[in-house]
Amino acid sequence: MSRFAILNSLFIAGAALILVFIGAGFTYWYSLLILAIIYLLIVIAGVSRVGLELFMEIENGGDSRYNEIAISFDDGPNPEFTPQVLEKLARYGVKAAFFCIGKNVEAHPELLAEMHKKGHLVGNHSWSHTNDFPFFKTAKIEEDLRKCNAAIEKATGFKPLFFRPPFGVTNPRIAKAVKAFNFTVVGWSLRTFDTNKSPEKVIRKIRKKLTGGDLILLHDNHPGIIEILDFLIPYAEEKGLKFVRPDQLIGKKGELSDLK
Repeated sequence: MSRFAILNSLFIAGAALILVFIGAGFTYWYSLLILAIIYLLIVIAGVSRVGLELFMEIENGGDSRYNEIAISFDDGPNPEFTPQVLEKLARYGVKAAFFCIGKNVEAHPELLAEMHKKGHLVGNHSWSHTNDFPFFKTAKIEEDLRKCNAAIEKATGFKPLFFRPPFGVTNPRIAKAVKAFNFTVVGWSLRTFDTNKSPEKVIRKIRKKLTGGDLILLHDNHPGIIEILDFLIPYAEEKGLKFVRPDQLIGKKGELSDLK
């Protein structure tokens, strides 16, 4: 049973109890309004915060007792910056996960092939990544994910088993679609907001927040990413942290070979 189902059960039970109390004269109708507001606030938080795992199980990082961390990139591949990221990761000997947008994969399949050849993991980040993706009906979400899977499989020969929701937004429809694909849903423990913050601000956040078990969210589609990587990787290693691929960090298989 999902946390959302448990929340709904508690809301119904709470509402029924309040109605009994109203009938007995122990409370007033506005108690129902307060309960409804609390319910809505929890749902809104669950939609926007992957760490709450309200609608589905989400892997947000590894065991903080160990000194392993992992890097993930969203929204690529990007023909200008993804090759630079791949070169930088190769120089440092770090393997990462790239959660790719299907329409970008279709436009640049050679970058997917290069990612996979260099030992990185490729995950599904939807085909469209449109702003209204969270409002799609379940069937449309499934079709969107299916198209992204097909593009990744065509480019790499491997079927992705990891999915990261666009914008980190989840809801019951997305949960139902994800279940149909048997995806492992992957979130993050350290969100850098690197696409709308300067590298200096991102570096300050990393310096303040980075710890063992972290799954770091970055993007391979902006010019500041190289400066961030040039700080992050040496800094983490100085702290005694070891980079592993995200599937190793969370202990779940990230892909299936279509060639086997």
